[in-house]
Amino acid sequence: MTEEIMKKINTHGGAREGAGRKKILPDGAKPSTFILTEDEKLAVKDYIVSMRKEAAGKPRVSINIEEELFKLAFQMLKPVAATMIKINGGRPWGKIEKLLKDAAVMAFKDAVCDYEHEHGLK
Repeated sequence: MTEEIMKKINTHGGAREGAGRKKILPDGAKPSTFILTEDEKLAVKDYIVSMRKEAAGKPRVSINIEEELFKLAFQMLKPVAATMIKINGGRPWGKIEKLLKDAAVMAFKDAVCDYEHEHGLK
């Protein structure tokens, strides 16, 4: 009997499913607070509306960059490794593996240096 009374009492008030302001923001949007002048506020609103309109026509693409880079490196290095194995008669594996690792690291470091030089980072 007491449980029935408690159920009746607890059904009034409080948050209910579907209650409250409806969501108008796109998925992933988080509320932010900025202190802006009226002109700035209008400019920001216009910019956000234009961004959302532009994004509405584009499909969302989800790319795992690490996985894609690994696939690309694998595709590029596998033929080189196969050629080196044929040249060396298939052995010693360790020597070929070390040579390929060193070459990959050197190529990466060289590319980083080129990028830094081109963009004035170093």
